[in-house]
Amino acid sequence: MLEVTLHIQSPQGEREVPLAGDRMTLGRGDAASIVIKDKALSRIHASINRNEDAVWVLDEGSTNGTCVNGDVVSARGTPLSDGDEITLGRDTLITVIFGSGEISGEFEDEAALEAEAVEETEYAEGAPVVEHRAAAVDQSSRLPIVAAAVAIAVVLIAAVALAAYALRSKTGDTNTSRGQVRNDSSVGGATTARTGDGATPNGSTVNQSIAPPSPTTSPVIPRPIEDATTDPVAAQHAQGAHQKLYLQMTDQEKMDFIEQRAHHISMMMGNRPYAFNDDVLKYIKQYVDGYAHRVGNGSTKLWGEDMRSMFERARTSYAPYITRAFNSRGVPPVVGLYLVVVETEYHNIHSENAAGAAGLFQFIGPTARGYGVDPSERTNVAKMAPAAAAYLSDRIAEFGPDSMSVALAIAGYNRSPDSVRRDLHDVLNSENRERSFWTLVANSNKLDRFFQGENIKYVPKFFAAAIVGETPWSFGIQMQPLSTYTEITAPPDTSSMGQ
Repeated sequence: MLEVTLHIQSPQGEREVPLAGDRMTLGRGDAASIVIKDKALSRIHASINRNEDAVWVLDEGSTNGTCVNGDVVSARGTPLSDGDEITLGRDTLITVIFGSGEISGEFEDEAALEAEAVEETEYAEGAPVVEHRAAAVDQSSRLPIVAAAVAIAVVLIAAVALAAYALRSKTGDTNTSRGQVRNDSSVGGATTARTGDGATPNGSTVNQSIAPPSPTTSPVIPRPIEDATTDPVAAQHAQGAHQKLYLQMTDQEKMDFIEQRAHHISMMMGNRPYAFNDDVLKYIKQYVDGYAHRVGNGSTKLWGEDMRSMFERARTSYAPYITRAFNSRGVPPVVGLYLVVVETEYHNIHSENAAGAAGLFQFIGPTARGYGVDPSERTNVAKMAPAAAAYLSDRIAEFGPDSMSVALAIAGYNRSPDSVRRDLHDVLNSENRERSFWTLVANSNKLDRFFQGENIKYVPKFFAAAIVGETPWSFGIQMQPLSTYTEITAPPDTSSMGQ
């Protein structure tokens, strides 16, 4: 696996952090893997992800955005290369270093200057480094050394620049430039411009504005890029043939995989990690196993359909509308995308069931009317996706925004919020203090038959569906994570129930 080091410059100073595991989050909150004390950052601002030799950055819904070399990170992530510079918010700069962890290439000279500047500000061994680069002791004896070092650095930079210019002229490089401007404290706060290749392999140019969208307008969702060399998820697909599929894993490998992916889904739900115990993971595993065995079975039967067909329908006809509707309400799109899998497996059902529910989201008539949709239009996805997002927004407001509270809101979608609150009241005590759906599962013998027979399955199925849909290549499904399909390619299903 490729070694990656992050050289972080922020208001709290500088440090180097090796990338541990396949995902690390960055933000100012304690829940982040790397906590950066920068007020301009969100609690969970961004994440650095790695799969074998593919490394990419995702913005985790931050307020002030994430850029790579001056370009805004797309909704589907931006691949990273050695020397790339990630800007978080306004004042945090992260240089990506591949390999040994040493700053190389164009960053060597800056590193030398940094070392000299640090020496000038050290008063004694073990003394803290002050923020401003001013020599405090024995400045007269250091000045010739510093001046010589700076002169050498300037000569080296000039030589490198001339060589690069000559090489560019010789090869006739006509690639489109992308301008990057950053506030570089390592060279005295000067504003430095850096150019690079901003063209995709097919010749199109990626050039996104870093201005945030107006709150009164719909957010602009970048067009998906399918090429494996520019899209980190596509790069994962390219390496997928070398990865072990879920059904090829040992039981312990399956448990480890589910634990890691369930943690990732919980972060997508509420930007707060949750420690899943083995009992919970085994419950989720039952449904992951069931979904995995349906991949490639060729069936078209409801509740037994080939998962490839189901996700094909989901990503082409429904996912972009759900993602946009839930984003507009501030509800994590992962909630809507996989709640529908549990409810209807992306079948827009025109007839009511015994409970009077119909449509993709299985609303009953009075609830649909309460959210501004005529009951006859419950199959109109263009109207029902916003209604479902509004309903979940209200439930999350009741239960809370962290991932396990969102799980309670999901349970309430199936069982009614009042019933979930009553269930919590019945089981929470001095021995069971954790307010989560999993506490209800552990104490299901104290709850009614409806919970034991149906509701107990709902949230584990949700996590299982999300694990498959967000890691499809591990199940032999040739697609990107369902949450990345934001480009509308087909008109919405606006049919009425009588049609």
